[in-house]
Amino acid sequence: MLGPVTDARPDPEHLLASAQAEEARRGRGELRVYVGMCPGVGKTYTMLQEAGRIAQSGHAVLAGIIETHGRDDTAALLEGLETVPRRAVEHRGTVLHEFDLDAALGRRPQLVLIDELAHTNAPGSRHPKRWQDVNELLESGIDVWTTVNIQHIESLRDSVARITGIRIQETIPDSFFDLADEVRVIDLTPDQLRERLREGKVYLGERAQTAADNFFREGNLSALREMALRFTAQRVDRELRDYMRRHLIAGPWRSGERLLVAVGSSPFSERLIRLARRQAGSLHASWIAVHVETGAPVDDDERARLAAHLALARSLGADVVSIAGDDTGAAILEVARRENVTQIIAGKPLRLPWWRRLFGRSIADRLARESGEIDLVLVHPADPRERAAPVAPPAAATPGVAAARDFGVAAAALAATTVLGLLGETWVGYRSVPMLYLLAITVSGLLLHRWAVLALAAASSLTWNFFFTDPRYTLRMLEREDTFLLVAFLAVAFVLGHLTTRLRRREQASREGEERAQALYQLTRVIAASIDFTQAAGKALDQIATAFSAEATLLVAPSPRELEVAVGPPLDQRALSVCHWVADHRQAGGRFTHTLPEAEILALPLIAGERAIAVLAMRPHDDSLRSPLRRDLLDAFAAHLTVLVEKEDMQRGVRDARLAAASQRLQRALLDQVSHELKTPAAVIQAAAERLSGATGDDPSLIAEIRQATSRLNRVVTQLVTLSRVEAGLIRPNLEVCDARDLLDEVIGDLGPARQQVQVICDEFEFRTDAMLLHTAIGNLVLNAVQHSPSGSTVRVQARRNAAGAGCIEVTNTGNSIPPAERSRIFERFARGSDARPGGMGLGLSIARHFVEAVGGRLELADEVPEETTFRITLPVDAIPSPAIPPTHP
Repeated sequence: MLGPVTDARPDPEHLLASAQAEEARRGRGELRVYVGMCPGVGKTYTMLQEAGRIAQSGHAVLAGIIETHGRDDTAALLEGLETVPRRAVEHRGTVLHEFDLDAALGRRPQLVLIDELAHTNAPGSRHPKRWQDVNELLESGIDVWTTVNIQHIESLRDSVARITGIRIQETIPDSFFDLADEVRVIDLTPDQLRERLREGKVYLGERAQTAADNFFREGNLSALREMALRFTAQRVDRELRDYMRRHLIAGPWRSGERLLVAVGSSPFSERLIRLARRQAGSLHASWIAVHVETGAPVDDDERARLAAHLALARSLGADVVSIAGDDTGAAILEVARRENVTQIIAGKPLRLPWWRRLFGRSIADRLARESGEIDLVLVHPADPRERAAPVAPPAAATPGVAAARDFGVAAAALAATTVLGLLGETWVGYRSVPMLYLLAITVSGLLLHRWAVLALAAASSLTWNFFFTDPRYTLRMLEREDTFLLVAFLAVAFVLGHLTTRLRRREQASREGEERAQALYQLTRVIAASIDFTQAAGKALDQIATAFSAEATLLVAPSPRELEVAVGPPLDQRALSVCHWVADHRQAGGRFTHTLPEAEILALPLIAGERAIAVLAMRPHDDSLRSPLRRDLLDAFAAHLTVLVEKEDMQRGVRDARLAAASQRLQRALLDQVSHELKTPAAVIQAAAERLSGATGDDPSLIAEIRQATSRLNRVVTQLVTLSRVEAGLIRPNLEVCDARDLLDEVIGDLGPARQQVQVICDEFEFRTDAMLLHTAIGNLVLNAVQHSPSGSTVRVQARRNAAGAGCIEVTNTGNSIPPAERSRIFERFARGSDARPGGMGLGLSIARHFVEAVGGRLELADEVPEETTFRITLPVDAIPSPAIPPTHP
């Protein structure tokens, strides 16, 4: 087996941008992929072996789904590993068993093992593909180890088909594979693998012999092995280049390359996209896929194929651009120059029809003539299906695509014009009749598609010859003038028909662009004219519903993992679950997407910063959103809604901040007043208690209670005064060298009888801090722990240096824990737990945090542990804050 090939992070030019790759990686689990040249090399066996070793060291390893294929040695490695029962899914009367994603997420293991990454899930599953399940595990912070064969990499699909003659149906996008933190190639020689096949370690019986005679031929295995090693070597090269860039090491860097691939509804586009992805990977370049919407009629199959091609380009990391225009070549060049493209990839035209040559409609010729300094790569279609459907975008629509209605209208126009010519021939002469036909062709060009108009032009010339020239009712001509007129008429008719249909198409594209701009303008206008968020969002949703023929609902996220309907009709539970998934994963889901495609709604996340602040849910009444241009328009609407929701969030934050500031000012004033009013009576009570203690006949227990109460009151008043002065900036830390053990001894010594419940564990070390402030903070934490501990339990106070060299003091009480709902506000002023004993004011923890932060430290509540609560103070050992004013203490 080859050693591990580690990819610390994806090459920034291999994906869209390094920033996006790093953003996608934040908070994610780590992904390890075991790659083999084909089944039987030992990917699953090696993965289970290594997983078993780390499971024995104490890691929580979960076998999500493992395919043993009846191999006893592989099944034996599952012993001792926790497994997830498979989820039963019924499909067409057959029960299929799939990976249970929700069960794996619920167990929260450190590592999940997933076999056969390219597997297609059963219909009705949350995700169509298993790699999407793995992606969700990674986004939840869970590490994943998985296996895949090299032929399942999307960009290599065509190469594998040419080598083996088998077209792989299940693939994973390169953009997901690039996110792998580590790739391990499991390598065997072809002879070793064929020997395993003969021994029955890959397939059994007749299936093994069939495999040996077909896919497992030595030539196939050698080619696949080379492909696996070469593909992995490219990752190592990208890692090296990335390392040299990060460390500013000089090297022969290529200037920035940028590729463009023309995408249409032709089956050939699929191969062009994969080729562009491989080219971009080898050049370490970014790339874009361009589709030109010409307005030519397309059928449902072509529309679905186009949507699949654009989705494939996105999944492989392309930046997809849809542009409207009647001239495909000019539109591609416009995008290429605007995006600073250095190389264009397009299909080579085969058997170009004569009429397209006549009118200059060869896209390749146009690109070659006008591309200038941009390189042009023309790819020859290898598959017979691709040759039958050249890679021309929809501008090259054929007569079979045209609607029968348009040909019917053209036939009716031809008949009407012929009748009118026969009736008027006596007055105008038969040589004037072609003008009537040209008029009909011109009008038809403004209403019908190109092929119907060109058919009308050809039929008009034949009809004029048949009905109006001598000899009548034949296609022969006696006069040379008539022959010349017929040829001229035919040429003018074709040119006029072509130009009028082109003009109509351009006018249609211009109108559609104007409608999109008008729709966005209206959306901006109604948002600006609204007086509050609810009104603005309601009007915006009305605009969206009208523009896209759909019901629209806006859900806002007041906090992470929480959604509530702000405007629009309510959603059922299934639709809400789709919206929650979209918000959690910050990607579109539902109808017309690859996630939950069977849902009735299409949900788009409205992202601001690092989270989805809202979700736009739409219930379309038709399939118009399959169009790339319509989807782009919807994305533009969603961007405006994002700004609207973000603005409302900012305004709400300003209002909350003002309210909080006013509340803090009121609290500070109250604290100052209470402190002042309580300090004098407390001093009087304490002095009276001291005098009473010297008198005779008094009950000593009463005097002790008075002393204890007044001491507690004085301590609270002193802390309130100090807190007020810290917040006002009147106190700066008085830094001095403190011994950890001496400080804790002083804190425990001030506890009185409560010290019996405290256990101190202290390492020997010193640090610089303000002893008084830190003494008070630790004392508050210990008193809080004692008060909330069951009788007879122990409070543990531990001081040590952590791995970073910082002083760390932990106060832990056992017997209870803080409920999750109260953990976020435990340090707020006057915050008291639901099980707090009477008598406290809810200020101890708030004062402790302020004092710790005043000395440059951090006080936090440790991770939740059942029946246990731990507060952790972390202080830098060597950091010495510079006081702005001389140290001052009350």
